[in-house]
Amino acid sequence: MIMKWTTFLILSSILSSCSVKTVRKDANPQTTSEELLQIKQEVSLSSDREELGKLRKDTPAETIQDNDELKFILDFFTDIRQRPSRIQSKFDKIVRRKQNKFRKKIRKQRQDYSKQERKDREDFLEKLKDERDAFMNSSKNTKEGRKDFFDEQDEQRKEYFANARDKRKDFEYQVREVEKDTRAYFREKKSQFRNEMRIFKRKHEQWKKDEKKRAKEALRNPRYGTGERAGSLYPKKKINPAKTALEREFEEMNKLPSEPMESQ
Repeated sequence: MIMKWTTFLILSSILSSCSVKTVRKDANPQTTSEELLQIKQEVSLSSDREELGKLRKDTPAETIQDNDELKFILDFFTDIRQRPSRIQSKFDKIVRRKQNKFRKKIRKQRQDYSKQERKDREDFLEKLKDERDAFMNSSKNTKEGRKDFFDEQDEQRKEYFANARDKRKDFEYQVREVEKDTRAYFREKKSQFRNEMRIFKRKHEQWKKDEKKRAKEALRNPRYGTGERAGSLYPKKKINPAKTALEREFEEMNKLPSEPMESQ
């Protein structure tokens, strides 16, 4: 979706971000969703605007982010003298940094989930083992009791691993959705940047033509310096027109033929 062009707020830095939990307390799907949402929000090219929070508290969060990101992109093009290639390089560098940061956080999120998943599995199997050991040393350890006990443990094991698979599938689905949304986000920002770049290039080319025209006019203007300063838009020294005219008058008088006073 193309950003609204008519509203945006003042500029701020682009790299501030909140910290992300690195250790999962459990494999709770709700916790996973919240952490993935936090990672997704950190990818935003716009920065944190805490200092303006009071002024914008009544503005929807989505509108604030749209305005911030539009302002962030437009600020690349404030200096008409900059080369387009340099602007493009700066933007690409920021996008690559954000993308790398996102990939690292997603990789860390997967590692944390797998670590917690493995720990939960080990704890569960250890619990079953402790229960088996306790049963084998109890008075319930009879032929009939063993059958009921091991049937129950088998059901617990099946249920646990079925739930673990479902949780893993749900986690991977959420991660893929975040990755898909993030790729779409960067495509949108790059497209918006390209549109602004096309406009800027036309203005930049016109500015270069105007600069060349002004330089040529300055060369023809006697008020401006010569030599190394030729073409400068700033004169080295202000000339006194009256003095110059007087000097020209004396020069004309010196050119007139003269006669000795004795011949008159």
